[in-house]
Amino acid sequence: TESSRVRHEICVDEVYESQRTLRMRDGPFRLVPSVGSLLALFGAGIWLWRLRGVLRRCFEIACFVRELMRSDGVEVPESRTVLHASDYPGTPPSPEQVIRAEELRQAGNAAYAEARFDEAVKLYSQAALLNPSDHLVYSNRSVCWLRIGRPIEALDDADLCVLLAPEFARGFLRKGAAEQLLNRRVDAQASFKRGLSGSQFDSSLQTSLEAALRCVQSETSGLQAQIWGILFVSQSLQMERLFQALEDPQRLTAKYVEENKGELDSQYECLTSTLRIDLGSLLASPVLRDAYDRVTFACGQLLQWAPEAVTKHMKQAGRIVEGLGLALRCGWSIHHGVAKFSANALTILASSEGADDKLRREATRLLLGGMLRWLLDPAKEPEKPPEDRDVCGCTFLAPRLSAATWLERLFERGLKPWIREEVQQFPDIVQLAIHLCLVIRDERAPTLGLPCILRLPAVAHAVMESEAYIDLSTCSRRRFTRPRGKVSTASGDDATGKEDGAAKEVRGEEARKLAGEEDGATKESRGDEDRKLALPPAQRLGEWLMASLGYLLVFVDDDVLFAAHACSALHRLAIVVPDGVSRFCNIWIGLPMLERLAMLATSNVAALEFLSLLARSSDATRSAMCSLAAAFCAQPQDRHHRPLVDAPGDATAKVAAAEVEAEDPLLQQQGIGEEKEAETPTHAHDSGDSGAQSHEHEASLGEPSWIETWHEIVDELWVTCLPTDDETLPDADMPACHLPTTSDVVTLGNFSAVAHQVPVHGQVIVSGTETKLEVSSVPAIWNPRFQDSVSSDRFVVDDRNEIGGTDWHSGKEDSIVLLLRSQIQKSPKTADWATAVWFCAEAGARAALVVNDLADDGPGQAAFRMGLFGSPVPPIPAFMICGKDGDLLRNASKTATDSLRANVCSIRGISQLLLPASASSSSAVQPPSFAPWPLTVRMSQDIALGWALLETVLLALPSHSEADVKASLQDALGQLAKRMGLHEKRVWLQRSLQRQHRGNTDGDEPLDPPLAFLECDRNGDQLQQLRKQMLDKTGLAGSEITGEFEVRFKDESSVGSAVIREWMDLVAHRAFLPFSNGLLISFDGGATFLPNPAAPFLNPHWQGDFELLGRLLGLALWHQVTLDLPMHEYVCKLLLYNGEQPPSTREEDALQLQSIDADTWKHKVCWCLSKDFCPDLLGIQMTFMDVLVGEEATSVAISHDASSDSDSPLPDVVSQSDVLAGTRQGDEPLRLRCTATRGTQVELVPGGANLPVTEENKTDFVAALLDWRLRGSLVPQISAMLRGFREVVPSRVLSEAQHMLRPSEVHALLSGSRDIDSRDWEKNTRLVGGLSRSHKEVNWFWQIVHRWAQEGRQERLQDLLQFATGSRRVPVGGFAHLMGFGGGKHRFTLAKGVHLSAKSLPTSHACICTVDLPPWESFEDACQKLTAAVEVGRARFEEAGPSRGSA
Repeated sequence: TESSRVRHEICVDEVYESQRTLRMRDGPFRLVPSVGSLLALFGAGIWLWRLRGVLRRCFEIACFVRELMRSDGVEVPESRTVLHASDYPGTPPSPEQVIRAEELRQAGNAAYAEARFDEAVKLYSQAALLNPSDHLVYSNRSVCWLRIGRPIEALDDADLCVLLAPEFARGFLRKGAAEQLLNRRVDAQASFKRGLSGSQFDSSLQTSLEAALRCVQSETSGLQAQIWGILFVSQSLQMERLFQALEDPQRLTAKYVEENKGELDSQYECLTSTLRIDLGSLLASPVLRDAYDRVTFACGQLLQWAPEAVTKHMKQAGRIVEGLGLALRCGWSIHHGVAKFSANALTILASSEGADDKLRREATRLLLGGMLRWLLDPAKEPEKPPEDRDVCGCTFLAPRLSAATWLERLFERGLKPWIREEVQQFPDIVQLAIHLCLVIRDERAPTLGLPCILRLPAVAHAVMESEAYIDLSTCSRRRFTRPRGKVSTASGDDATGKEDGAAKEVRGEEARKLAGEEDGATKESRGDEDRKLALPPAQRLGEWLMASLGYLLVFVDDDVLFAAHACSALHRLAIVVPDGVSRFCNIWIGLPMLERLAMLATSNVAALEFLSLLARSSDATRSAMCSLAAAFCAQPQDRHHRPLVDAPGDATAKVAAAEVEAEDPLLQQQGIGEEKEAETPTHAHDSGDSGAQSHEHEASLGEPSWIETWHEIVDELWVTCLPTDDETLPDADMPACHLPTTSDVVTLGNFSAVAHQVPVHGQVIVSGTETKLEVSSVPAIWNPRFQDSVSSDRFVVDDRNEIGGTDWHSGKEDSIVLLLRSQIQKSPKTADWATAVWFCAEAGARAALVVNDLADDGPGQAAFRMGLFGSPVPPIPAFMICGKDGDLLRNASKTATDSLRANVCSIRGISQLLLPASASSSSAVQPPSFAPWPLTVRMSQDIALGWALLETVLLALPSHSEADVKASLQDALGQLAKRMGLHEKRVWLQRSLQRQHRGNTDGDEPLDPPLAFLECDRNGDQLQQLRKQMLDKTGLAGSEITGEFEVRFKDESSVGSAVIREWMDLVAHRAFLPFSNGLLISFDGGATFLPNPAAPFLNPHWQGDFELLGRLLGLALWHQVTLDLPMHEYVCKLLLYNGEQPPSTREEDALQLQSIDADTWKHKVCWCLSKDFCPDLLGIQMTFMDVLVGEEATSVAISHDASSDSDSPLPDVVSQSDVLAGTRQGDEPLRLRCTATRGTQVELVPGGANLPVTEENKTDFVAALLDWRLRGSLVPQISAMLRGFREVVPSRVLSEAQHMLRPSEVHALLSGSRDIDSRDWEKNTRLVGGLSRSHKEVNWFWQIVHRWAQEGRQERLQDLLQFATGSRRVPVGGFAHLMGFGGGKHRFTLAKGVHLSAKSLPTSHACICTVDLPPWESFEDACQKLTAAVEVGRARFEEAGPSRGSA
């Protein structure tokens, strides 16, 4: 260090001076010891000792280098690849694929012989895709890379070649040649010697290897010079000063690089030499490994903080990029941070807008090649990860998982043109997509990279044209067994509940196996069966990737960006080849995907366009969409509680219910009971995810894996070789030759033909002497198809005893047992559904009913299909019923005076009419019929989704379709529109807007929506800032505000949807609502607002200001934000009808004026039209005029010099011709014309100031007054508002909305509700992070909120709502429809603040409507901290804590 160096210099000087003094005084041989001299000698000794250490270290390194040159080099640890047979995650390629791959390799050899190296690389890459374990392909391609001059790619292929074939000598020759070009002479020497030690070479190859070895051994001095240069030459380059600058990223600016480029070039010329050092040398020396780590940091740090300046001003920029590409590949052998830091720097450079194009393209190529190497590495995450696992925000320690992170970051800023070109030209991009899909799908790696790659046209075309068939999967594999257990039927003796002893003995034996009472032979047999793993059948590459992407689309929740890109990728894959759509329709996960697409289509235009494409493809797909629409629109099935003797009043109720049912023209499809409205839809085969919420074991499973999903789809949608009603299913497991294929299940392509064979639901009938109950159920996955009918004279409800306990087994012989889902969760012996049913069978039961009674499923407590979770198939059937039906059956059991009989069964789907002909319909043709939707839709009735699907089908019908079909669909849409609530209408409006603005997805290149950005000073003049945006055509006044809209407050870093919501409310409150601005006026005390009639007379910018207001209202509809700017319903009516009003009578106009200004209506209109009208009694003359600016409002006009006509004061009386042009633009503050002291009046007719109102012309006065108030005073402002409003809501959408929405509904969509219902808030709250309703923090939070509500402190509740969500108003439908990130529905959430102390304030994540609660110690502390957080949170983002800025 510098201090040590100075100290050593002082010690030497002291020794010299002391010796000179002694010689002068006592002679050369006489020394008198002193304290100073002793200290000096001691210091000199220390200095010499340290110098000895440095010399010894240099000598050791020199000896190491010398011995390294003489020896065979250091052995590099063996790597692995997933392409090797021992790690390959699928079945080997078929013989046909191998033959085709060999043909392509031979074609590549021919191209190489003709020096067409680029073409040869492409051919070899296609061969590698068909036969990925063929080492010859990589060996041949490595030579091509060498000829092209790309040694890093050549080394990648050569490495892969020798990993696949360690005895292949020619592969080591290629590897050594590439290493020699990279100046890795020690590694090259080791490779050539390894090749000579192999067995697969001839004499000519041996000669080549020996010659290459001699050549590289003669160049050993180069490495010595390199290492000595690193050790000693670097001392003169002031490296310490460089590293001090690198530690402070704020200094790494473009100016710093430009000013120090000469010095930086010298320093990095030395540093980048380290990145080319031999891997063998590197791994053998801890000193070199540490130096390599520091050099990687130096190169990556400078490049990622100043990529443009480095690539434009530094001569060594190319060496830095190449060195980081090498570090990317060998970094995992040193430290995971080396590899991650290199990847981060290359990613930033690759996506940099201003960087040198050649270098950023090179960075992209090196990054893609490195990521492929990472993806092919089978290394797993360590069981005990180190503390320093987080590097550049990536915490993965397995290379393949980390690769998904950096590929996501490469695309998250958008598909830059140069990145798009390099990705499409990368020869192994399809191979990369395959293995990226594996880690995302099976190991839950970051998701965005895959759809971004697949949506590129060239990549999509290569995928769909590929002849490869694959079945790759790295997830847990479960033995495939078809549920084949026999059950009793409702015939013969079994109908009375009797069962022979043999059957009971069989069930008892099977149940004892569950409890562990099985002999060794049985266990060994079951062990062999468990090893029979069944992957989903091999599919052509295009179908495999589409199915995998669909699986991710179904199960990846709360990722709006991924959903958009995934839908775009599916659309691209389907249209890039002629048969793409039909191939998609035949994938096995098509039905769950259709559900997900239908739900996404409400806010995702890519999903909407893909749905339209599917609807145009075939009648089968349209039939499936109509069936799904019927499922979405079906009313919950009525619970039939039919007593044998009607109680008083029951008859009336039945008649009323029958009348309601008769009035409803829509299909009453047999459903599964009242269901909750799931924010994230869960599909029928998603029983793993649903069950996971109910039990600790199931929670660890999460959503079902790829293989589990395939098995569950087969269980639910199996259609091949179904037995007839008279046949029974065999008991034995299905032989391997009959394993299902993708054509054996219901798909979109065969829906019309086979969907009716799949059961939609089950039926439960419980009856007694006085009662008969019939409820719907969902059969378990293991139930035999249509052969699970069970009857019993004993219906047993056991909701108290522990399942499997001592008391459980008694009293259940020959019964149908009802148990609760909460029982399964609490019992330590029941790991899953199947285990609980096994215990029922052990107790002698014939069937089981499971009640979904858990609160986490919401008020509806929907039933869903139970899965196996890898457990043995139970010998008895099971059904699930919803919570309310369970309560009904339990109450009936408690109140029954005699024993109850029960019958359970699954019911075959019967084709039904989607919409029966209505009574008022004049058409005699019945509409078409469809099979019921074969999956259980776990969501409440959603008419908007059904309406949207039917509309998509109608628009996609071919022109030659029958007129009756079109008429029936139009009739259905009309009926559904009448049934829509306001929430459904909002979904419809959002879908229409998405289709209008983002419906062009058929271009050759995917287009990202444009970005509109604005920065707002929350303390500045908001109207002036808006005017500046209008002048610059930016922000709210931008040309495309329906793209990606981003708002940032000045000196604040937060962005997101919550910031947008807060900015909208801020602008509404400070720019438009203030009375002093003269833009809006209220006649009802601020409850609603209208355009101020005086604005066109006072404001020279009035047209621009009102256009901005229209843009703000349209933007609120686009983002589904409820503004604290309640426009009057009449204004909403004018906007809805595009400024045009339907004809109206004078009486209707009078009522309209009454709703706007009750005082004017009462004191002028009513009085004038009354019999008591006598203007002389007023003492003043009443003329044809109306007040424009009252005396109380004159103070709002700002006086200034009258330099133009628009600046002159406003006279006492004006006419409609005195309106200002209002077209002046500028960013100056608000300036209004002066008005007369006594106010200003406006003439209702020309010369109205001199025209008195008399008995004879009073009706003319009223007509003129109404015309002015309802039209003349509003039309100019409304026209200006419409110019801005139509930028978001075009005229075509407005014309459709006139038939769908009422003005009052437009008002509700824009403004929501100002009053907050605390009970509704609590009811629609989610608890996460370990919180429950019993926690004191939760109880205290709601006590505070309810107390504020009881005290009428709505302002405080609105502050809390804004703190949590960014908006002060409750959306339409209450808190159940709260909007979160990206306009998606997101319930209010309370989370456990594990990062907070007891003294902390609560923090919020407003974009996801979440508040983190600290561990408060008392109610008083909770009240104080919550109040403080709400008050501080109003000021700005980030002041309430770090999480507040996460919006």
